[in-house]
Amino acid sequence: MTNNSTAYDEYHCLKDLNSFAIFYNCYLQQAIDELKKDYPNITLIYGDYYNAFLWLLQNPVSLGFDNNSLQKACCGIGGEYNYDVQRQCGDPGVPVCIDPSTHISWDGVHLTQNAYSWITRWLIDDMLPKLDCQL
Repeated sequence: MTNNSTAYDEYHCLKDLNSFAIFYNCYLQQAIDELKKDYPNITLIYGDYYNAFLWLLQNPVSLGFDNNSLQKACCGIGGEYNYDVQRQCGDPGVPVCIDPSTHISWDGVHLTQNAYSWITRWLIDDMLPKLDCQL
């Protein structure tokens, strides 16, 4: 976290961490492609969690999330993100939001059930066609 506002993107995510994730995923996908060449009889696919999460941030309202709580933890206390490493979810006096389904973040680290559900749907829709299954 930094006070430098230019370090964040439009979703209030750190640009440097996003760049690292994109870099890592690029090399991971290259490694998968190499494995496919070495083992042509296997089906190996990539679950694109990064773009699934980005899609969630790009479509929060249509997915039922509160646009004013996108980066705020449902269960937490303090600060812009409703998260304090010293007083975490489950600690005495740390409140829980009224409707977790309207939040993406459960506790500042984990997503809510609703967020995981949407990401899972996105991943399945993205990966299932790549499995080339005959239904």
